[in-house]
Parts: sequence; C-alpha cells; structure tokens
Amino acid sequence: MFGLRRKGLPTSVMLELEDSLNKSELHKFGADKDDDYLADKFNLEVVFVDDIVMEHGIEAELAPPVHDGYNGLIRIRESLRPSPFAFTHEIMHYVFDVGIGNVVQETFTRKAKGVSKSEHEQRIDYQAAANRMRYDRMVMEIARYDKSLPRMNPVSFVNHLCATYKVDSTSAIRRVQEVRAMKARKKY
Repeated sequence: MFGLRRKGLPTSVMLELEDSLNKSELHKFGADKDDDYLADKFNLEVVFVDDIVMEHGIEAELAPPVHDGYNGLIRIRESLRPSPFAFTHEIMHYVFDVGIGNVVQETFTRKAKGVSKSEHEQRIDYQAAANRMRYDRMVMEIARYDKSLPRMNPVSFVNHLCATYKVDSTSAIRRVQEVRAMKARKKY
C-alpha cells in the first residue's frame, strides 16, 4: 500500500517543488490555513458553479477578475465542493504563476481526472498536495504509523490522513509514497 511510487514526478523535481513551497508566501501562513482563508488573503473571488456551466473536462479555473477589488476569480464545479483539491490547485496557480498581490491576466484551468496534463499542471498538482499535506507534518504522521505497536491498520491510517488533510485516499497514499521517497534521498 505504501510501497514505491510507480509514476509521477521524479524525486529531484519533488525536492525542487518542496523547496519552492517552503520559500513561498504560503509557508508563512502555515499548513493549517484552508483555501477560503488563502483566497481571502490573496483577494480572490471564489464562485461555485453548476456543473453544466463549466466546460466539459474542466473542474475549476483561475481567471481574471470580473468584479472590481479582486485579484482574480476562482470558479469551481459545485460537485467538487466536498473535495477541495481543485480549489487548492487554483490557489497554487495564483501563488506560483501569477504571484501574490498581482492581478490574474490569463485563465488557468484544472482538467478533470483522466485528461492528459502538461508537466506544468502536474507540478501545480504536486504543490497543491504538498501544501495540504506539508512534508514535515507528513514525516511525523508516517513515523507515528511506522512506530505504532501493534501496527496501525493501514486503512485506518489512510482514513486518518483523509480526514485530517481533507484529501481523497489516492492523494493520501501518493503523498506518503512521495514523502518516503524524498526522505530516502536524505536530502530533505
């Protein structure tokens, strides 16, 4: 369940992205800030829209503002409200592609699962997961799991991660694998 990663970004790229996250404005806010808080701090308007309004294959988008006083507009499919990853993804576009304090000039989209993604979109996905499940906190979570006696049930551990970090089980397992891979490199 928590073995080696089978696909995804190389460990060297993950280390680079972890470093960029740690040097970003997001780091000073801390890992416990939710997307609504960050959107407010970054002056981004957030709108959940009916699924039929969004173009097919698009989960969410960061677009130029439509109302005065905002730096951008995040539109998200209503059906994704319970699972905030698409929201976090758009926040990452704002931080790393637009820059905090800047006004969005172009539209960034989050494609639905199963749609081929560019390397840049994969990097933004990685940063979204890494911001939700920060490396240092995950190292502690994994150590607690590894040291548990009797061994904690892996399904219970994944459920705990899902509830704590508001992610799905695939994201939780992938993040455990990523953190293990980086820790094995002993450079992070």
